[in-house]
Amino acid sequence: MKKIIALALSVSSAFLIFTGTAFAAENVSAGTYDDAASYEETTVAGLEENADEQIFLQEITDTVTSEIKHGLYMPDVTEEMSKASYWTEKVDNPDEVLADYAQICAINDTILNGASTNMFDLKNWPYETYNGVAQNDLNISSATDNAKYAFNSGARFDKDGNKYTTWETAEEAIYKEMIQNAVDPEATEEMPVLYGICTNRTCLQILPTDHPLWDDYTDPDFGYLWQSAVRVNEPLIVKTKSADGNYYLAISSNSSGWIPAKDIAICADRDEWLAAWDLASEKSVVVYGDKIYTEESYFAPDTANRMLTMGTILPLADEAEWKDNLVINRRAYNNYVVWLPVRNADGSFKKVLGLIGENRKVQVGFLPLTISNVLDVMMNQLGDTYGWGGMLLANDCSGYVRDVYKCFGLELARNTNWQAAQPVYRVDLSAMDDEAKAECIRELPPGTGLYFSGHAMMYLGEENGKLYVISSVSDLRPDENSAVLRVRGALINTLDVRRGNQTTWLHNLHTAVVPYYTADHVITYPLKDEGVSLAATTFTYNGNALTPAVSVTYKEKALTEGIDYKLSYSNNSVVGTAKAVVTGIGKYTGTIQKTFTINPKGTTVSKLTPAKKAFTVKWKKQAKQTTGYQIRYSLKKNFKSAKTVTVKGAAKVSKKIAKLKAKKTYYVQIRTYKTAGGKNYFSAWSAAKKVKTK
Repeated sequence: MKKIIALALSVSSAFLIFTGTAFAAENVSAGTYDDAASYEETTVAGLEENADEQIFLQEITDTVTSEIKHGLYMPDVTEEMSKASYWTEKVDNPDEVLADYAQICAINDTILNGASTNMFDLKNWPYETYNGVAQNDLNISSATDNAKYAFNSGARFDKDGNKYTTWETAEEAIYKEMIQNAVDPEATEEMPVLYGICTNRTCLQILPTDHPLWDDYTDPDFGYLWQSAVRVNEPLIVKTKSADGNYYLAISSNSSGWIPAKDIAICADRDEWLAAWDLASEKSVVVYGDKIYTEESYFAPDTANRMLTMGTILPLADEAEWKDNLVINRRAYNNYVVWLPVRNADGSFKKVLGLIGENRKVQVGFLPLTISNVLDVMMNQLGDTYGWGGMLLANDCSGYVRDVYKCFGLELARNTNWQAAQPVYRVDLSAMDDEAKAECIRELPPGTGLYFSGHAMMYLGEENGKLYVISSVSDLRPDENSAVLRVRGALINTLDVRRGNQTTWLHNLHTAVVPYYTADHVITYPLKDEGVSLAATTFTYNGNALTPAVSVTYKEKALTEGIDYKLSYSNNSVVGTAKAVVTGIGKYTGTIQKTFTINPKGTTVSKLTPAKKAFTVKWKKQAKQTTGYQIRYSLKKNFKSAKTVTVKGAAKVSKKIAKLKAKKTYYVQIRTYKTAGGKNYFSAWSAAKKVKTK
């Protein structure tokens, strides 16, 4: 039997950013420590790492103004852009599956074991007991640190709106009770680890309290208490409980913190716990819509009106478990039958059959990971309110990204720093200038995570040279002439919007992440026909191989021969239709062919000899790449109503034209032709000459 000494709870990455960003509750870390000194060292390092975000917070406090009426959409955003199809149409092969379930599982393992992702392997949790007395000591220490973090972030109001300006006064009036509540009065030196299942959508918190920890008493929709959202049926490792018994100290797959006990059911053992959530894809019902609800029922109030958020995974009930029976007092027609977790009166776990209408955005198994599906799911929370750390039953920026990709089976890290550090396909943008960043982003697929300090967003695509993203945002400047606006919602904007310090989002980006590709993956880009053009498409045979210059671009970026593509020509030294062949190499794929025409070399009229109602034409022989000649003549200089005579044979050099009008002036031209591939190719007409018949 393995022991864990204690769980340290501290705000190691709680940072905010100003300017439009989702203030992701990037915070609590949990782990095992041999002693308090090692815990303290970790906590301090985490806080120092994010000192700049604390400065950003102060800038927001100083600059945010009352909300300005700004219309329905951000600058350069149109109504059509709110539809996934608008962006899907810009993508090649949007329904191509980019990673199958086995590949996704392998990527999850990679993220789980990443050095800087702060993920927890709940399934293989190695400890069965912990030292509750030592845990209490750590709880006091970490609760004090978290209280100081909240105070320094501006959370200085008590529940009555009184503000305290010093830590000493705030500690006594606001935080002392919270810190003391972190101690389990029933703790012993050896206590069992408990296995919990979330029964209601809830949040991990930095302290065991219901005090929201506002930094602005007039703004109750933002507070520092919340840490990370927890979906219905998510598993938790449960450690100690609070002094009042209302909170558990718990660990999720990506975070840890205090969680309301009323939202957690404790399983009888590890086996019951695993059976509730460790499911094969085909045995899962996946919620990919935004906030769906089970139906109201007086018969089954435990499962009625249950809110299920995007990314929720529920066990699909076997048909034998419900067929020929009533489910929630009715037949299950046109419904998915699932097992819903319920908390008994004593806090224990039970599962109850429930129904989800097939009209809801749910399906059996994870969604196929295609660009089309990713864009569809990204739009499902558009317009929702912003919720720091999952408060307000809503998402912050990194929570939004997590929910989207959970619908495909991916388990991402909690906050922006940790998501940006995931050991998957990453592009370091930090050393690039803005132009290079934009060029790089244009080549990335929709759904790519883009990160700057404290904010996560997902790339949508390009329109008229502007790059568009979607994210859950707290505050931003729509343009350089705007004040900082309280946005507090999921919206679409360009990377031209600005932070509080007037720099653009594009300028601040430091990392791009494609979470469904491995770190060594090479993203390829198919060449397009419209991106390849020839400098000229018509030539005259000269005995040499003709190689017209070729321009190759991808999304307006000029590509380089030998690096991005190779170029070859065929049938380009004879009269006929020749080809220039562009074949992608490196990260560019596909072959594009462009044709050009090589016409025969022309000739000239050397002599016109008049005769009675006739004339004879002589010309210079053109033997190479020539099948014969065409002569045209007309009574008019512009050759209107001209007649044409074909002379077969390249060796012939004269032709008599008869049955003409007497004593009339005729204008005469000649050209060569070559028959190739069943098609005639002609030189240009010679200069006109005239002759008067007798």
